[in-house]
Amino acid sequence: KKFSISCMLVPSFGIISYLAHKYADQFEAGVLANANVGGDNCGRGGVLGAFLGAAHGPFSKANYWVRNLAEFDQINSNVDSFLQLSGKAQQKYKQVALNPLDVINKTVKVGELLDRMESALLGVFIADALSMPAHWYYDLTKLKEAFPEEITTYLPAPEKHYMDFMKLPGPNDPFDVSKHIIGQTIAHGKRELWGNFNHVHIGLKAGEATADSYNPALFIEEYLKFFTTPGYCNDTYIATNHRQFFGRLYQGNEPLNCASATTAAGDLSTVTPVA
Repeated sequence: KKFSISCMLVPSFGIISYLAHKYADQFEAGVLANANVGGDNCGRGGVLGAFLGAAHGPFSKANYWVRNLAEFDQINSNVDSFLQLSGKAQQKYKQVALNPLDVINKTVKVGELLDRMESALLGVFIADALSMPAHWYYDLTKLKEAFPEEITTYLPAPEKHYMDFMKLPGPNDPFDVSKHIIGQTIAHGKRELWGNFNHVHIGLKAGEATADSYNPALFIEEYLKFFTTPGYCNDTYIATNHRQFFGRLYQGNEPLNCASATTAAGDLSTVTPVA
């Protein structure tokens, strides 16, 4: 059976489910397979990484994929803060009649809820950072040309992409406010990189996760700080859902009223770890 590698949630959920089932007890093989499929591998990776991370169980801090995340200290701090603020720091996970993790991977014993949440969140960042160099390679011939040996470890973003994905709207487009916020409110210092067939994540280091992996549901103040403070977010491309959020903020809406509904698979990664 053929699966879609598009960024749309419904078409792409087939391949997410397939990979989650096939690699239920093989976290590394699963996230690598997803990275090398191409398409919206970062979007899928955020969801798949959460599934496989939760099924995997606690990661050792010495784990290769964990310790080589480029921003591990900051990621670890954010994850710890989220777990503490969840209000469940002392609660144990009580198994019910049907545990979703048992369906994904029956070989893993049910552990503490916070351990699973931590592993899911780390899985999001790992899968996203692994997929980042080959993000949005929908032409599989171009994917093979760019990565002839396939991806086996963290890699930096290439400088160029075969498609010109980052085009700012024209000055007369009244519906897209990206032209007002890219390089000013968000993506500081990156405006000149939009266009000219630059890779959507140009400038990201090996092991560095994309802006898509940052979850606005965790802390609204940290979310605003991350995107609006120069030097915090190193990514060049800012996904549609984030641009829509800051576009509504630019138009004078309160932060908690700026979220928008989308149909992209990557947006599901913001809720998968805590679902």
